Amino acid sequence: PIAMQILNAVGEAWTSKLKKEKSVSVIYCEKQALAEPEFQEAYNFAVLFKVPIIFFCYNKQLVCSKSASASSRFSVSRVDGGDV
Repeated sequence: PIAMQILNAVGEAWTSKLKKEKSVSVIYCEKQALAEPEFQEAYNFAVLFKVPIIFFCYNKQLVCSKSASASSRFSVSRVDGGDV
């Protein structure tokens, strides 16, 4: 499974929020993980509970999938890795 550890990362971020720690978790995943149920569950949980987490999804130009919904509460930025 592609997005299996994403749920764990969101859980760790939620734990740090409950402990009132000043930290942010970061998830790195390929764009194809967006279609996995585990990603959808983690994403919805993070929005619902305002978890301090950054979803960093990269695209190797190997797959096509829908981008993040405009109605989500996350801000979405598109970055060209060649310009970094």
